[in-house]
Amino acid sequence: MASQLIGTTETGWFNPGVNPPPFDMKLLLMVAGSRSDDCGRTFEPYTVVMTAYVQQQGPCDEYDDEPAFDEYMAGDQSDFLEFQFNLKDEDGEVLDWYSDSIVAWAYYPLGIAQAALVPNA
Repeated sequence: MASQLIGTTETGWFNPGVNPPPFDMKLLLMVAGSRSDDCGRTFEPYTVVMTAYVQQQGPCDEYDDEPAFDEYMAGDQSDFLEFQFNLKDEDGEVLDWYSDSIVAWAYYPLGIAQAALVPNA
């Protein structure tokens, strides 16, 4: 049975510095980092696209007097990338990435995980 294209989904990406992502919502996130294979002499930038949730908790909340989310919400919310919020996966596990590594985000497309079967006539 040959696969058939059922439909397409177009994804619109947002700049988190201009349009901050919503909290506690399933999103597509493009995060950027750098890695080194030679003990830090040189670094190679890279990006990863993942499905994750931006949490209201940050990695330093237990040490700071005011949680990052409260401080962020008290401001004008145009400085999202100045804060670090935890990212978690679909299983609820906190990831090794933080919100300040997001270079683009998109709403998770509805029905992306659904499979459609077309029976043979």
